[in-house]
Amino acid sequence: MGTPTHIWMCWGATDGTADNTGTGAMCVLVPAQANPAEKIRCEVKPHNGKTTVFVNGVPKFPMAFTSYYPEQYRYRQMAEQGIHTYLLILTMTDKWLGGDMPVKWNTPGLWRGPDEVDLATVEENLKKIVDMDPEALIVIRVFCDSPIWWDLLHPEETNTQGKLGGQGRRQSFSSLVWRKDTAEALKKLVRGVSASKYGNRVIGYMPTAGDTEEMSKHIDSGVCTQKRFREWLFARYGKDNGEIERLFGNKIEEIAFPSPAERSKADCGNFLDPQKSRLVIELRQFHSDEIVDSGLAFCKAVKEASDGRLLTGTFYGYTQLWPDTGHLALRRMLDSEHIDFVTTAGGGGASENDSIIKMFGQMRIAAEESISRPRGSVSQVAVFVDENSFRYLPYGVSDRNKNNKFLWIRAQVGAAGYIGAPNDFYLFDDLKDLDLSRFRMLVFVNAFALSEEQRAMIRERCMNDKRLLVWVYAPGLIKDNLSADNISSLLGMKVRMEATHPKAQISVKFPGETKVYNYEGAEVSPFFHVVEGADAEVGHTAEGRVVVAEKNDTFDIPCTNGMTRIFQILP
Repeated sequence: MGTPTHIWMCWGATDGTADNTGTGAMCVLVPAQANPAEKIRCEVKPHNGKTTVFVNGVPKFPMAFTSYYPEQYRYRQMAEQGIHTYLLILTMTDKWLGGDMPVKWNTPGLWRGPDEVDLATVEENLKKIVDMDPEALIVIRVFCDSPIWWDLLHPEETNTQGKLGGQGRRQSFSSLVWRKDTAEALKKLVRGVSASKYGNRVIGYMPTAGDTEEMSKHIDSGVCTQKRFREWLFARYGKDNGEIERLFGNKIEEIAFPSPAERSKADCGNFLDPQKSRLVIELRQFHSDEIVDSGLAFCKAVKEASDGRLLTGTFYGYTQLWPDTGHLALRRMLDSEHIDFVTTAGGGGASENDSIIKMFGQMRIAAEESISRPRGSVSQVAVFVDENSFRYLPYGVSDRNKNNKFLWIRAQVGAAGYIGAPNDFYLFDDLKDLDLSRFRMLVFVNAFALSEEQRAMIRERCMNDKRLLVWVYAPGLIKDNLSADNISSLLGMKVRMEATHPKAQISVKFPGETKVYNYEGAEVSPFFHVVEGADAEVGHTAEGRVVVAEKNDTFDIPCTNGMTRIFQILP
């Protein structure tokens, strides 16, 4: 794929106010000296092997101070440690982060009416920073959920949560009116600040929305969402009513929005079958596209209002954590020309105290030194997670709740950090453009759904050069249909499917070794086991079912210099 064109930014609380999503703080940028006679200009581009932030042409390491409820003297303390970059948290609305909660923002909502954005409050808070640190450079993070006055003007554009005019009721992410109006309000904010005396102290904007600010929301079934879903579906299938009627059994205007029961009902174990639940599978993609397109509309507004000079980005990419709240379109976001960075929360936090402040200063010294050193990856292991495969799971089986049947996905990704070798993390979609020459091992964590084109790509690009491929649970189970035969054809081993299997102790013994390893396999449904074709039967359940198997070269696929596949059925 080459050097990426987007930067991931890190988070961690510095005031103890962060909740368990870690949204109390953010790492962004270190300062550059701005020429007062010129407008500040920021960008991201490759530098020494990594995508890097540049401020006025100077490469900078991402590090900053922020707080939901900042004490002014902390800005001075950070400046004394050589950290001059800050994230200022503001809000367009007086509503707190999702639902009815007795919590208030540190500042009032900026968006007071259809044509009114409160620039005085913005300048007042910028002044608090600059008074303590004249060298300050600031990213403004602004929460963009709808104000109550907007909801009352546009009730048909809101979600179905709570009563109209209440804290819980707010915009639908499918509302094009909300996107347009909010984008215009953001433009007023950006242009107003740029024209102020603090204009050259602001280096970017981070528009946010949804629960916990993190561009997430459970699907709503309001009038606005249902209308947009039919429009989206019609366009997705080439505006071909005949094809839509053939696949969904109804004309586009007759298609009913899937009910909560339909959205959460599986067809085979914990999976959706595309021949039975195509509408729900498409709904999951629509849900994520609407979230992403909202965020991109706001980032585009920042770029237009700043003539492309300022950085912009938002929260997203919680693929393994929040697939049910619209986080399955990361590729769509990363491919946009309107966004410079995407960030995810880190969780947890640290209290503000002198030792933490001093630690920030020590980190800054190391960070500034690292920016001039070679930083290209030397990893020979690549780990792939497929956001598309999450679409084939019904709502409720893989989200943040006690019923999550796929917690092992996060555990597998986390375990990659303990294998004793560095590894790079990719979306499955990266595979088509990724330079694989240095990788000796490829791990496919959740490749449940693979098209024929993707299978051909894997055969051509991955199954060669004596490379090790590791497949975890149900790889390729779904093509146009759902069948264990799809797994068998991918792996070159005969795989049988059964309804379910509880957690079980797995004994693993690799060829040529005497030591036996044991681990507890996750509960899965459906359950698969290898019945023939393996070159080595490596792992067994207590009853003797083969659940870890090895295949060298292939039985029917021509390879160059060979390769090995390991199939782990119970992760």
